[in-house]
Amino acid sequence: LIERELEDHEAALGSFLKARDCHPHRVEPHTEIARTLLGRGMLEEATAAIEMAPPSLQDYPQLLIIRALALSNAGEIAEGFQVLERACSRTSSPIALERKCDLLIQAGRFEQATSALDKHPQQGRKGRETTAFILGRRALAEWDLATAHDLLATAREMSDDPSRYAFEIGRLHLLAQDFETASKEFRAHHARHHARRQRMGKSGKFLQTFFGQILNELRLEQIAPRLLREVVARPTVAGLFANFRHFPRASPRP
Repeated sequence: LIERELEDHEAALGSFLKARDCHPHRVEPHTEIARTLLGRGMLEEATAAIEMAPPSLQDYPQLLIIRALALSNAGEIAEGFQVLERACSRTSSPIALERKCDLLIQAGRFEQATSALDKHPQQGRKGRETTAFILGRRALAEWDLATAHDLLATAREMSDDPSRYAFEIGRLHLLAQDFETASKEFRAHHARHHARRQRMGKSGKFLQTFFGQILNELRLEQIAPRLLREVVARPTVAGLFANFRHFPRASPRP
């Protein structure tokens, strides 16, 4: 697990294979092998690793979820959905339901995502958090930004780990072109993973992340016209531009 956290996937895979050889009838090594392969985009290999597990393990929810993700990432949405149905019927964990609803939302099947929640009602505080999160994801996909904001804020308030929602809420504010709030949320998400990025030898600076660069460019697009007008209005710069206009052939070229 530490090796995978450090993105040394080859070493992690080797360790998980050794664990599987030592404990072939435990589900954990099979799960981690398949999850590592899935994370590297090796969809067929991840599915094959699951099929190598003893038949008594192949219907464990954690293996079913990985199989479903491999299928959906390969474009087999319907089959992936069926596998997630099996996972949901075998566990009360919200993880399977979240993955199932995510798949439906990505496919634009919004009503079915809501029906899945009704079919597998979530109880307690954690259940209400999961429900608010899934409905917030649906609202965000439908560009109902106000509803998405309220639902994701509700999920965050109920969560034992509020920072896990920073990324989704950051996306929401980015779509709403509220770049300052989006930056604040993405910075919170970045702080959550800061130590991990440093362990992997990556930059700890927010502006060198993907969303940091996007937000910086968008902010520049907003302020660049005003800054340019201010610069051009300065006497020395205005005189330089006048020289270019009146004596184009005499103006120095780079």
